[in-house]
Amino acid sequence: MPGLIWLVVLLGVNAFFVGAEFAVISARRSQIEPKAAAGSGAAKTTLWAMEHATLMLATSQLGITVCSLVILNVSEPAIHHLLEHPLALTGLTPELVAGTAFVVALVLVTFLHVVFGEMVPKNIAFSIPDRAALVLVPPLVFVARVVGR
Repeated sequence: MPGLIWLVVLLGVNAFFVGAEFAVISARRSQIEPKAAAGSGAAKTTLWAMEHATLMLATSQLGITVCSLVILNVSEPAIHHLLEHPLALTGLTPELVAGTAFVVALVLVTFLHVVFGEMVPKNIAFSIPDRAALVLVPPLVFVARVVGR
């Protein structure tokens, strides 16, 4: 069960990095600048991030890569374990049970990762780039500063 909880958490973290990455590159400076001029801290941070896009993209890619690598490692064993008992009831050999459970777990995790960890946050960031940037970019800047130290 902890592996499934980690799967959900890591998909969420991956989605954050993907959304933040696309928000940085798709937000319109002309929409953010007035908010910064009005005193919005999130807008000021977003403008800083837009000026340091290379650092923001590198931070996003690091987060996405780490999440992607860890997602399968923590979730596949949990899903595999959940599938073993029902598959064993089919009368398959232990080798076929293990192989089938692995393939099903791999396909399921890959699907969840592509859809919820990549495509959904990317589409949201593209559809509302300025709002996404104001929400997602300040935490991304924080991560970049923590990792960069």
